[in-house]
Amino acid sequence: MPFSYKLHEEKDETKVLFQSDPTKLFVTKFLVFDSGIFNMNQANDNPLMGMGERAGDLYFKNETGGIHSRWAHDAANPIDDGLPPGRNMYGSMPMYIYQSDQLSWFMVFNSNPYATDFIVTTNNGVNSQITTVTIGGLIEKYFFRGTKPDDVIIKYTTLTGHPTMPPMFSFGWQQCRFGWVTD
Repeated sequence: MPFSYKLHEEKDETKVLFQSDPTKLFVTKFLVFDSGIFNMNQANDNPLMGMGERAGDLYFKNETGGIHSRWAHDAANPIDDGLPPGRNMYGSMPMYIYQSDQLSWFMVFNSNPYATDFIVTTNNGVNSQITTVTIGGLIEKYFFRGTKPDDVIIKYTTLTGHPTMPPMFSFGWQQCRFGWVTD
């Protein structure tokens, strides 16, 4: 049975910060669909970022149904252009961060380890939508809010754990296979 949720401004419940789309929120035996609708800050070029490592622009701009896949995969050409099939690099952090039209920063963390496709439609920052399609698991979301990006990242790492500094000897010889020519 579909359900939906809304997150409101603390002082003004008429200002919706994030809401689900009840027509795109359901769980099947193999797939989990979830969709969030939100407004971004148009004066700051609609900053939407996250969803793992990507080669290309830092921000997701002018997306009209771009597919961005996230799972740990060593792709030879990981340029993330939003065209199907979705391309990704090594990281698969299932979260995204944006500046809302209320000028606060907002992060949505999908705590689901399964492979995920993020289908992004920015609509010039008005009623932007991200639909997540995963191949299993549950819908478990965490929402973080702050006055600047550092605030939400600190809250996120408090939940997930802070990174540790590797020992100096682990920074030895690094070599990448890309660019090699096979004889």
